[in-house]
Amino acid sequence: MMSKNKYLLPIKEEKFPYVVIDSPAHIIVKEGEKIYDLTKAMDFTCKEGTEIYAALSGKVTFILDKVNKTWNQDASPPEEAMKSEEQDGNYVVIEHSNKEFTIYSHLSLHSINVKEGENVKTGQLLGHSGNTGWSMGPHLHFMVHNFPEENKGGYKSLTPNWGKELEERLKEKIISFKKIPKKYLK
Repeated sequence: MMSKNKYLLPIKEEKFPYVVIDSPAHIIVKEGEKIYDLTKAMDFTCKEGTEIYAALSGKVTFILDKVNKTWNQDASPPEEAMKSEEQDGNYVVIEHSNKEFTIYSHLSLHSINVKEGENVKTGQLLGHSGNTGWSMGPHLHFMVHNFPEENKGGYKSLTPNWGKELEERLKEKIISFKKIPKKYLK
């Protein structure tokens, strides 16, 4: 399902060589009755420390900025290696109109420039990319999602509406996780 809102890129085009849409972490996770759908998430490969911007104006609803470890395996980390709440690394969640949310994950520790409850504008600097949490290399995990009733409190990822022109340019950068050059995987 396509997002109702139209988003801008959360990272400057010249700063990311690839967009990965089939990462091993982009799955559906069930926790009891809750369903967490990450299937439409996108990973923008980039250098650590790359600036990350709000893709649309909204209100910051949650921040996590305390993860200083990385799990760089294809398989999900066991709980004793990394708690489930640490797998996204450091991140920012923003609520937008139409009950849509964006998440910006795997940010560098202590690089987040916004606060919970703050209203942010499209293009505002949120923080810097990192390699925290369940991460095979420096990147920005970006996802648009909502909370439909059928997910019982969990979320459903949406295909971001980038607009026709930007969508065409992004197609040239989309790559399978299996084909990422090794220099982007650490």
